[in-house]
Amino acid sequence: MEFRTGDVTDLKDFEPNSFDVVHAHQLVCHVPDKLAALKEMRRVAKPNGIISSRDVHHTTLIPADPVLVRMSDKYSDFVRGRGADLTFGASNHVKAHEAGFAWDKIETSSWAWEVSGREGRQAWAAAAKGTYATFRADELKAGVVTDEELEVAKQHWDAWAENLEARFVAVDGAVLCWK
Repeated sequence: MEFRTGDVTDLKDFEPNSFDVVHAHQLVCHVPDKLAALKEMRRVAKPNGIISSRDVHHTTLIPADPVLVRMSDKYSDFVRGRGADLTFGASNHVKAHEAGFAWDKIETSSWAWEVSGREGRQAWAAAAKGTYATFRADELKAGVVTDEELEVAKQHWDAWAENLEARFVAVDGAVLCWK
């Protein structure tokens, strides 16, 4: 097995018909040109190969802490400005059809998952705070958030993680296609 980084919309390092399976997990929703990504995934798949994508469709934070909801909205708006669609899992099958897959070669499904329990909540809160660190420079530069807002949100994530009633629930949409 080999690991390479690249651009899913331009898999020029790979010949057509190279892979038995091409899968993207929570990736295509972040790509500005989703159609190009799915076309490239299709191009590098072998005849009768499998192409799959699983992307977010909907998320719910319980309880709906107003600070965290506001930060989530800001993050969503920020990544949407970069071409992300954090509901793409609801329509990925339509894009797959536009990318050249026949309707009878497309199968859809949905997956619900949640984070709960003390360890799960703590891990999710740490990941959310890590996302702030990852996007901090760009968001600050763009004027989307302030350092103070990020610090307050981190405190709210810590409090959420300790709340025994807290849960994070998500629904993903998956598409499975045959070339």
